[in-house]
Amino acid sequence: IILLIVNLALSAIEVYMISGIRFAPTPTEKPPIKIGILQDLTGPLAPYGKWGAKAAIEAIEKVNEEGGINGRRVVYRLEDSATNAQVGLSKFKKLVEEWGADFVIGPCNSGVDVSCLPFVKEYKVIYFAFGTATSITEEKGNRYVFRIAPNARMGCYAMGRIAVAQG
Repeated sequence: IILLIVNLALSAIEVYMISGIRFAPTPTEKPPIKIGILQDLTGPLAPYGKWGAKAAIEAIEKVNEEGGINGRRVVYRLEDSATNAQVGLSKFKKLVEEWGADFVIGPCNSGVDVSCLPFVKEYKVIYFAFGTATSITEEKGNRYVFRIAPNARMGCYAMGRIAVAQG
């Protein structure tokens, strides 16, 4: 499922890139698309982060094997948010400010996602959040944030329906 979600995210990136909203490479120069991968590789959510990183990397490799996005190769840099909002924010800033990430795939840690949102807007960088907090795309969200995972409210509703159905 994670690989499918990452493929959908990369498809969204492709549509965004083809639209020419942010990038206008010259015909002779096609710089790579830089995707930052921010995952919880250590700490309590490490099992999710390790598989999230693996899925993202596999999807990027598949895209490159098929010719990239609009003729552009996709490169990535992986950073560990350590299941900590402050560390995650620092690593997000490193991906964007120092490495020049065009997009960032965030962790399933809502705390990290929420801490990054003001800077996502400031830097105008597309951020794919996997956290489930509704605030990620509601009151704290902005036009550069896309939540890829269902939110907590949706999960509770679905589980409630299952519980009622099974009596």
